[in-house]
This record gives sequence, structure tokens and C-alpha cells, in this order.
Amino acid sequence: MNTPITVDALGIFNASGNGYITGPIEVAIFNTTTNTKVTPTVTFKGQYTVEGLGYDVFQSITPVTLTLGSYEIDAVGFSAADPNGNLSSGSSSGPVLNNLGGAITFTGAAWDSTAGSLNDPRTCSTCKSLPAKLSQFDAGTFTVSPEPSSLLLLGTGLAGLAGLLRRKLRV
Repeated sequence: MNTPITVDALGIFNASGNGYITGPIEVAIFNTTTNTKVTPTVTFKGQYTVEGLGYDVFQSITPVTLTLGSYEIDAVGFSAADPNGNLSSGSSSGPVLNNLGGAITFTGAAWDSTAGSLNDPRTCSTCKSLPAKLSQFDAGTFTVSPEPSSLLLLGTGLAGLAGLLRRKLRV
């Protein structure tokens, strides 16, 4: 049940949870079918408001609708001062995966230990790609508006109210 989504902010993992990014850390989303970047590149450095589950910081972007397809988020610039949340490197929790009520499907993660700049994650020569949970990590993230499951709930609620109103008018 995958559907198009509209990304309205890009974010990164903030291991300390204090909102401060030593940086710079860059993040963007790539279409893995066309090997092209589909969102603007966002650079993080400095102080941000912590959001999400207390370890993510975000910057708004001009909304980008991702149609049905395959995409990966790429984030570079993590360091000892700004570590990512890779489960295989000591993070206690790893990512919380939200499939937006079935709008998206997670197929694994990729990472490049030597990349100095953003690139299509599928084109790097040192990438690791494992669908196992230990290969998934908190690095790049995004928010959508409105969340597809919220629209479904709103639509269902409005349909129910319309039905009640119609029945009441008949009586």
C-alpha cells in the first residue's frame, strides 16, 4: 500500500540530544532508480530545536512530493563530535522506523564510511548494504505533511459524520 508522500523537512540524528551540531553535516534524499538527488541539500551546523523522540533536529525545505519509487536518504559529516546512531557501533536504540501508515516500505540501509560529500548511496565503492536491523542507523531523516495515515483518519471521520448527518435529516 505505498503512496506518494510530500517531504517538508530534512533532519539528522543528534546523539547528545541537546540540539547542538558541531557539523557541518549534510543531508538529501536520492531517487535510487534514476540516481538523482530529489531534495535540496540541507547543511546542519550550530544550535537547533530538538524534535521527534528527542534526538532529531530538522530544517524545513520547499515541499517535495516523492512519487511511487525507491529512495534513500544520505547524510554525511558525522564524526566523534557528532556520532550517528548506528546500532553496530554502540548506539543503544537505533532508529525508530515509521512507515507512515503503510505509505512507505523500508528495505534496508546503506552507509559509506569514506564519503566526504553527498552522493547517490548506490554509487559509492565502499558502501555496505544489509537489510538486517544492525545495518540501520539514525542519521538522516525527514518529516511529511500531512501524514498519509492522518489524512485517512480525517477522511474516515468526515465520512462517518456525513452518514450520521444524512440519517438524522431523514428522521
